[in-house]
Amino acid sequence: MKRDICELYKLVGKIDEIIVCYPDWTNALTRIHECIAKTPYYRESVNSMVLADTGAGKTTICNIISSEMRPFYREDADGIRRIVPAFYCEIPCPTTIKSLASAMLQKLADPNPNAGNAVAMTKRLISLIQTCETKIVMFDELHNFFDLTRQSKKLNHKVIGWLKNLINESRASYCLVGTPVFEPLLLEDKELARRFKYTLTLNYLTMCSDKKSGTLKNFLIEASKRVKSLTHVNGLTYLTSDVGIIQMYAASRGNPSFIMAIIKEAVLMVLLRDDTNITVEDFAAVVDTGITAQCQLISENPFRLTKHQVQAKLGARR
Repeated sequence: MKRDICELYKLVGKIDEIIVCYPDWTNALTRIHECIAKTPYYRESVNSMVLADTGAGKTTICNIISSEMRPFYREDADGIRRIVPAFYCEIPCPTTIKSLASAMLQKLADPNPNAGNAVAMTKRLISLIQTCETKIVMFDELHNFFDLTRQSKKLNHKVIGWLKNLINESRASYCLVGTPVFEPLLLEDKELARRFKYTLTLNYLTMCSDKKSGTLKNFLIEASKRVKSLTHVNGLTYLTSDVGIIQMYAASRGNPSFIMAIIKEAVLMVLLRDDTNITVEDFAAVVDTGITAQCQLISENPFRLTKHQVQAKLGARR
């Protein structure tokens, strides 16, 4: 008897909760924790930047840190205080210093987050970060904070000046997260640049070569194992074969987000037909829907090509 379609969506949706770490992630998490640990003892806060293109897992890194350092309440002589060890803020587009300060004040439970000018709001924000004993502040999508279209030096200098003041006065560790486009703007200011000694890049997953081992195969091995355990769908080990790996690479460009999307939609196809065995045609059918069009490395559907055909197509791109 077929299961209710909403139950299937709910089950397959849990694949989104699966986190498969790879070396760049592990390195980033380790370095960020080092920054947090060092900051209370160093003269200046120890800060980091996480740079990656869409789908590489920038926000997931922030979510992992936040889940490890959840807010809690503490009672002391002054009453009950909310402690926020990790503060996460996603920067919308467009944004201004004042609107961002207001949003941060609201998240930290300031009673009047919109009161005052940008300077007054920033002073209250610094005070709250200290009162909440915040150890790390994570700004996600930081590229939205800069003028990347007109390269307005006046606006960008204001942003950089605000960041320097916040970092200097609050004494928390800061992690700036975004696409690589904002890094040159940050590095233009030598004072701010030296405060971010750790630049952590999340690269897409790679194929192995004669010179170095790739990261894609181990990712697919772990992802396949975790998805099978969750959904009880067999045949996912196809993706860990030589042909499956190169087909997935050509379909996804090694982008972790698109890899998991292909797996998720293929599993859903299997479950919708009341089956438990996935085939290469299921992966091909997912690619046919066009969900990987923006990242695919070759125009043909790689899951309908042999290993050597895919290799030839990839070789022709170089």
